[in-house]
Amino acid sequence: MVNYTPHPPLTGGCKTVPVLSVRADWLSGTMHPDKEWLPQLAEFNEWSLEPDWFDYGLSFEDSQYLDQVIQAVSLALGCYERYWYKLPHGGWGYRQGVVGPEGAMVLFDAPMTKDQTTRELKERHDIFVTLSGKPCALIGSERMCELIRYIDSSPTPTTNQKRGRLSRVDLALDDFERVVGVPQVVAALKGPEAVSRARKGREMIGFDVGSAEITGETAYLGAPSSDRRLRVYDKTLESGGVVDSVRWELQFRDKAAQGLAYELGHFDWGELFASQLVSFVDFRDPESHSEVEKRTRLSWYQRLVGLAEKATAALPKPIRTVRDVLDWLDRSIGPSLAMVVDYFGDGLGVLTPIINSGRERLRPKHQAMIAGTPLGP
Repeated sequence: MVNYTPHPPLTGGCKTVPVLSVRADWLSGTMHPDKEWLPQLAEFNEWSLEPDWFDYGLSFEDSQYLDQVIQAVSLALGCYERYWYKLPHGGWGYRQGVVGPEGAMVLFDAPMTKDQTTRELKERHDIFVTLSGKPCALIGSERMCELIRYIDSSPTPTTNQKRGRLSRVDLALDDFERVVGVPQVVAALKGPEAVSRARKGREMIGFDVGSAEITGETAYLGAPSSDRRLRVYDKTLESGGVVDSVRWELQFRDKAAQGLAYELGHFDWGELFASQLVSFVDFRDPESHSEVEKRTRLSWYQRLVGLAEKATAALPKPIRTVRDVLDWLDRSIGPSLAMVVDYFGDGLGVLTPIINSGRERLRPKHQAMIAGTPLGP
């Protein structure tokens, strides 16, 4: 296991009903870290912007930076060193790795590669960090901005390479007011109101066999392989009512994603989302003017864009521990456990086979939670 000075975890709540959720959803590249970039632990205001996925690669001339990378990710997550658990294997082409809070992973020990000039095999001291939605929620928007600013910072003096390159970014707006529904968006995309360079659209509807009830609605604009794509779907149906909104997601890939790097690190994410949404697709009244640029924007779309421009960011969420899981067991299945034990009359012995079976199915994320939960009451 790597050794470094751990930093104390952040505490605090998070906004439970965000107006805008911005996702940095697939970032990768080449980085050369130094300690001066590390985000500062500070007081946060009540925000409603959230990064949701963050991946980046790092390439070095030697292996001395691994400890520093894990220290940087730990600081961003707000966790101690003990929250990291060594994976039994690597992933994504890397032979080793560690997993941290909520499935955050740092992968390393890449296979050797052939030098393009000499054609000789050489070692690769690459490190890959992957942070999916849950670990991103622990980081919050401000510390994610710090991380993005570091990745997109100036070239290093020794290699003249940028520290990182984004390959995918997803930005998402949750319309809690339900200004417009998915069917209305589909109708507008098919009609003369839509103004976009994208030429392909798609509508998907989910349902249960034998029932007229709709279980999911999604509208797509743009091809899956294109640099930019829009998804609009009913988040209420998708989340089972947990998040009551219509979600607008803009996906950026490759050059389109890299083009957002500076803005993501230096500008307001709400205003950035609004401008990128309008530049990708607009809805204007075709009867208002013969020239597209001078047509009046439809009122519902103007309202949606205004919500995005005014959106704020979300606080980082607290790290979940084994004690949180125990509280969940108490609240959710405590009566069921009591019923089973009373019925069989064998004390807790009836649960032993279930526990043993579950122990065999423990995953690295469970081991990391065990390692990261302090002992004691």
